[in-house]
Amino acid sequence: EYYRATLESLGALKTYNVHSKFMDTAEHGGPHSRQRIYFIGISKRHDDGSFCFPDPVTRPSIEMFLDPPVRRQVQGSVPPTHSTTARMNVCRTLKELSAVNVLERLFVRALPAAGLV
Repeated sequence: EYYRATLESLGALKTYNVHSKFMDTAEHGGPHSRQRIYFIGISKRHDDGSFCFPDPVTRPSIEMFLDPPVRRQVQGSVPPTHSTTARMNVCRTLKELSAVNVLERLFVRALPAAGLV
């Protein structure tokens, strides 16, 4: 409704050749996908009929710029010894959870092998 009203209002001026198009910003170099309406008004005195909206540009995949994925941590593993505070927090929490048998089925059995119990 607003789109049509806008085109009619611009056309009523009889001064401009109005071109409009719905475009996605991501297809034209924008970082996000957002649908937008673009209106272009060219004075009829200067319009040679050569205007056209740009074609979408191909953009590289984000994976080209990211570091390769790191191997996933195995369930039940704890932070390395050089991460002292993190390791202490994880070990304490695992002991607390194992005391109430929350982790019994998950990986508490791995704790003695890791020297955590």
